[in-house]
Amino acid sequence: MEKKRAKFDPESAFKSIVGLNDSIEEETKEETPQEKKVGRPRLSQERKKTVAITVYPSSYNDLKKIAYVDRQSASEVIGNLIEQYIKENEEKLIEYDKIKGQ
Repeated sequence: MEKKRAKFDPESAFKSIVGLNDSIEEETKEETPQEKKVGRPRLSQERKKTVAITVYPSSYNDLKKIAYVDRQSASEVIGNLIEQYIKENEEKLIEYDKIKGQ
């Protein structure tokens, strides 16, 4: 059995490059009301942001040891510390909003 190869059509290739087939593609998209979405569904909660911070290696090693004892990750410990710091300084956030006019 021989495999059939798709034949190259230079006219349709040209139209796809130039954009003349856009109307045809739009019509086919309209015909399929719901497309399958690949991947995990988006969460409604806030997503975490990856940031780089600079810390002394000895401090970070001690942080990891403490986190291990508490059965947490270093990231969780840092996140908890940041939340606590924000709660303790809410008046500064209000002052910031007043300064920036928000």
